[in-house]
Amino acid sequence: MAIGVVLILNNSSLFSFQFFVEDYFKENMELFYLTIGIVFFVVSFLATYVTFSSHKKDKAITLYGKFGEIKIALYALEDYIKRICLKEPFIKTVSVNVFLKKKNIVAKIKAVICSGYNIPEIISKIQINVKGFLENDLNFSEESEIKIFISKILPSEDKKNIALKEKEEKESNYYEQ
Repeated sequence: MAIGVVLILNNSSLFSFQFFVEDYFKENMELFYLTIGIVFFVVSFLATYVTFSSHKKDKAITLYGKFGEIKIALYALEDYIKRICLKEPFIKTVSVNVFLKKKNIVAKIKAVICSGYNIPEIISKIQINVKGFLENDLNFSEESEIKIFISKILPSEDKKNIALKEKEEKESNYYEQ
């Protein structure tokens, strides 16, 4: 569309795009091309962001209750699974990505944990809790898959002490600004 406008204006006898560019950017043609490039880059980036950011919130699983259809956004599942994981004292931070694979729910959990725990045991505890949520609370009868990736293991330190230290650092950074 923009190219069409430029071609129309360029062929118009009342206004010539070429003369406009030459008058205003005679000495700085490189600046003109750089500006056009930046504008196209920003517009394409924003279009891509808008397209993919709203896509995740619209995806949902559909369950059927006594009185009709129930839709639960995948984003809501991610948030709830994150809360389930953060209840555990050995987990410092966690991020969750939930998606549908055919008729199955796949939850990918990325966590930072504290040392001093039996890792296979605590990971299976998280998997059991998440699977229990999906099967018991949601009554989701299809097979679900819970994948956990431990991205970091911190020295054994009480989770509350870690949270207090982070809060103090944030507050001190806030007052320094």
